[in-house]
Amino acid sequence: MTPTELERLEAIRNLAMCPSSPTGEWENAAVCFFRQCRKEGSFPYRLQASDSRLLMGFGKYRSMTVAQVVEKFPRYAAWVIQNVQRLDPRVRRELERLLVALYAAE
Repeated sequence: MTPTELERLEAIRNLAMCPSSPTGEWENAAVCFFRQCRKEGSFPYRLQASDSRLLMGFGKYRSMTVAQVVEKFPRYAAWVIQNVQRLDPRVRRELERLLVALYAAE
């Protein structure tokens, strides 16, 4: 499995595990994940060892982790904190934590 395929599979796995994913979406992601594992004939050990990372869970970045969004789109992350009222509290805390760390490092 190539690194790109592993990244895709990891994103699918994260979407399936995200508590804020809608029912049909996480179910489809889970099916897709295990279908790919069966096709490969094994479960990628790299994914077994990695921790479950928190996904944005909505919008066009829903399959990206909170950390990826903050790293690539920090202004969007700040906008989300200020403008999305029904944001998952865990996502909000993680966004705030990562943005503080990002701006403290500058």
